[in-house]
Amino acid sequence: MSVHTHVASHPDALVGLLCDQLATPPEDPFAAELIAVPTRGIERWLTQRIASGLAARGVGDGICANIEFPYPSRLVRHVLFAVPQLAASMAAWEGPALTGHVLEAIDAHLDEPWLRLVQRYIESSDSAAGGNRLAAATKIARLFTRYARRRPEMIDAWATGDDTGPGGAPVPEADLWQPRLWRLVREHIGVPALAELLPEGLEPIRTGAVALDLPDRIAVYGLTAADPLDLQVLTALGEQRDVHLYVLHPSPALWNQVADEDGPPQPARAADTSASLAHHPMLASWGRDARELQLVLGGAGLTASPLDVTHPEPATVLARLQDDIRTNRPLAPDADLAAAVIADTDRSIQVHVTHGARRQVEVARDAILHVLNTDPTLEPRDIVIMTPDLGTFAPLLEAAFPANG
Repeated sequence: MSVHTHVASHPDALVGLLCDQLATPPEDPFAAELIAVPTRGIERWLTQRIASGLAARGVGDGICANIEFPYPSRLVRHVLFAVPQLAASMAAWEGPALTGHVLEAIDAHLDEPWLRLVQRYIESSDSAAGGNRLAAATKIARLFTRYARRRPEMIDAWATGDDTGPGGAPVPEADLWQPRLWRLVREHIGVPALAELLPEGLEPIRTGAVALDLPDRIAVYGLTAADPLDLQVLTALGEQRDVHLYVLHPSPALWNQVADEDGPPQPARAADTSASLAHHPMLASWGRDARELQLVLGGAGLTASPLDVTHPEPATVLARLQDDIRTNRPLAPDADLAAAVIADTDRSIQVHVTHGARRQVEVARDAILHVLNTDPTLEPRDIVIMTPDLGTFAPLLEAAFPANG
């Protein structure tokens, strides 16, 4: 039993690895497989690809069934709640319960000078006195929850009275109210925070002292970000189960360069020298999350070599761009890029300039219909629409792409 990390630059390659795993059925024919996915959209796409992938391997009849698709956070919570001490800590340090404790601590010390920043926020409300109390407590509770998951070493230091920040440096004077308030909340709750109990608290998971209602093999597909706390749980689970992490990374070349870089396993962003290794501008900006995920995985002792996939010589602008990203090459001179464009025939990348969100959706619909009409091999499941503003575009997309249309 161990944790296996699989890295590829294309989702099809990752699905292929996953299908290879699923092609060998478990010993118990009635046991359900478990694949954690980040979104329900990924779940729907993955079931279709698994069904066709297993059929192509001569396994089954093209049906994807008896597979559970929880969120990764739900999987982690399931494991933690198997240990009574960890379950009690999570119940006390999350959600409305934590907000209530923070609110009581604020009320008891609001008039003290060190809490002046919170006092000013509360008094800024235009409503009745104290109208922002609950909002302030909710924000702070969420902040403490994020700290516990993403900076557990900092919370552990606060518990011992050491006011250190995420990188180990002292907390700035303007922010000293945070560790002080956290300790008051800790005293009020009377239950250790999860960061105080780990990694020792995971020993029952590692040794198998607690029963886990989980299959013998577990997959986490499409991992794009991971909290250190989650990785602690998954590595502990790997002592009793086969855990497979499927990581999508845009550039195998950059992955290997970061892996060869000497430096601290999880440096602070300001001290992260691996950022200079991203030569392509899109890797330097949009690829930052993937690069930092590799550092987080490496800090947990999880390393891997990207899947070696042979790609044909790029013949379009899109293929050229994808190849540059995979190989981490800087942008080519304009003359070279222009030479790769076949006039009037290369429509691999299109830019449409429109006015307003509604018109953008209409143009996107027409462009998709045109592509579906010209390429009979293309199916709706092969199309993804991405937007940075889901709240604005989701209802417009539903109207432009009716379910019965």
